[in-house]
Amino acid sequence: MKNIISACCMSISISLMTLPYGVPTYWLNPDGPPYVFYYSYFSDVPPLAGLNFFPIITALISIGVLIRFLISIIINIVKQDKRSKPGKPTYVFLGTCLGASLLSWLLFAALSFISVVIFLLHATVFILQFVRKKSDAILIN
Repeated sequence: MKNIISACCMSISISLMTLPYGVPTYWLNPDGPPYVFYYSYFSDVPPLAGLNFFPIITALISIGVLIRFLISIIINIVKQDKRSKPGKPTYVFLGTCLGASLLSWLLFAALSFISVVIFLLHATVFILQFVRKKSDAILIN
């Protein structure tokens, strides 16, 4: 069940990444405050114009994590094995997504409502993967 919820959260975050309101870029305006333009996470403008590679890294790793969850769900259905998990690399990938989002906010001031929602969805998936049932915790100890 956790894998299905995680896959839904990841697919929602990827669909939000395709919207053109995710990554703000600031352009110099000699007459006053800077111009702010918003781009998709998959756009090539933020990395090429502002050297902000973090959104595209987050988007590509999110697709990989979603594929891992979908493979885990398919294995659960085919083998009827409820213990199949996406694996430890998923924690590393999700941690990389969370770190890339934070670095994008801190280094490039690329904070928007969509990026916060995507971060919260990734954090939800990250926390869901660490939560275990009591029976699993007893067997491990």
